[in-house]
Amino acid sequence: MRVKRKYTYPAIMMVVFWCLSFVTLGAEPTMIKVGLESIYTNAASITLSSNASMEMGYLDEYGFEKVGTLDSTTLTISKAVSPYYDMGIQYDNFEAAKNAALSVQGVPACIGKGVYSVYTTNSVGTIIPSSSTTYVAKDGAGKDLLIFNQAAGDLVFRGYDATTGLNLTTVGSSKKYRGAIGIGGTTGITPYNLISIEEYLCGVVPCEMSASWPAEALKAQAVAARSIAIYQYNRFIKSGYNVVDTTTTQAYGGYNKEDSRTTAAVNATAGQTIRYNGKVAEALYFSTSGGYTESAVNVWGNSIGYLVGVQDLYETEPAQAPWTRTITLSEIDTCLANEGVNIGLAQGVQIVSRTNSGRVNEMRIIGTIGTHTLTLEKVRTFFSRSNEGSLKSRLFTLVGASSGGAGNQAGDSNTVAVISDSGMVELPLNEVVISNGVSMGPITTDTVFVQSSAGIAEISVADSTTPDQNTSSETVLGNITINGKGFGHGVGMSQSGAKGMAKAGFSYIDILTHYYKGITVG
Repeated sequence: MRVKRKYTYPAIMMVVFWCLSFVTLGAEPTMIKVGLESIYTNAASITLSSNASMEMGYLDEYGFEKVGTLDSTTLTISKAVSPYYDMGIQYDNFEAAKNAALSVQGVPACIGKGVYSVYTTNSVGTIIPSSSTTYVAKDGAGKDLLIFNQAAGDLVFRGYDATTGLNLTTVGSSKKYRGAIGIGGTTGITPYNLISIEEYLCGVVPCEMSASWPAEALKAQAVAARSIAIYQYNRFIKSGYNVVDTTTTQAYGGYNKEDSRTTAAVNATAGQTIRYNGKVAEALYFSTSGGYTESAVNVWGNSIGYLVGVQDLYETEPAQAPWTRTITLSEIDTCLANEGVNIGLAQGVQIVSRTNSGRVNEMRIIGTIGTHTLTLEKVRTFFSRSNEGSLKSRLFTLVGASSGGAGNQAGDSNTVAVISDSGMVELPLNEVVISNGVSMGPITTDTVFVQSSAGIAEISVADSTTPDQNTSSETVLGNITINGKGFGHGVGMSQSGAKGMAKAGFSYIDILTHYYKGITVG
């Protein structure tokens, strides 16, 4: 046993920031901290468990450095609130501190990387100042096993799973994770999974794309997900981790969600990212386009060279089928109140303009004493407080009582026979829109001839120019029915389209270069 005089606290605090990030100058990260916010977010305490006694140590790209074993298969970690006193003797290994703690009924404390002491609650020694970054780990019976603080660096905990023979740690009741578990959070405790980026992707890809889909689509998803992880690295560094396990960055299910098919896709593309002008790109993706992807500028207002709308001809088996929703005026009133907008009682909705992809670019809510205008992605999220939440996409048309504008007026009894692979249905002429592989919107030519059940019918409408430059005058008063296509923001890679392209024989490189313009993969 090596015993030394205790360092002063200021000296110890100099190492607090020794590892804020795994990013090194000129190199891309190989490890990542994933905030497990779907399980615990700023909680008062968290629970970790294992089939064997929990280990503590440090993990990096070279492996796990074990510094000690805690005598319990279950750990409950919370912020330390009891007044603790430092016995004043410093140790350079955990076992020595643990043995010393037994003799004085104290608790071993990790106060720096490779630096340990003994704390007690018996008013002996120097009282430890209260700190929001001092934690205590207890066993299943509530006994203190370890005290540690931020100065301990990235101290992490690791378990063992007897069924698989792997080092897996259970967080909460059932979710298992490779790598190790550390402590983050701001006002409370949020655990993070410290893991290699490649292992992380094995838990991401099957959450973002069905493992049953073609291998080339899975490879495209793996490369896109890897690019997102690196591009968004340190987005959550203020919370003590890099990314989160929800769709705020990418859905991540840990070991429980791994599948041999998606793992094979990760391994086959190991280290590959999407690059634009030599830098890793933010390779955004979404479920279903409805026939045409969208440019980033039409969603968030920022023009990004590789995120421009493209035709999506291979989305032949969309994960999201065409959808319909009915939204009442009462629901719209609720949404207006949520926005803090007072335009009286809602009377109807008007689509003002569309983008070149056919998505609604500007929409106006009509009230009894005014109007409220929605643009870009707000068109979709405005309805978050309605009964079914935000709209699935902005590629939609309105059905209801029309008040002027394109098409026949409300009350017109003429119908048109619409034939599709699902059969033939009769629709009022005022509900007819034109949709092709490029766009979806109202009729925008002077005269259209259609075959109705009574013969050839003529529809006369006002002249217009491109959808994103002209007021479409699609107005519906009263409750509205929305007929839509697609799911998601529409920017980047359509996962449904990637599936279709893979089934058509395209490679993952083909898929990625189709959806992301001017990029390289490597």
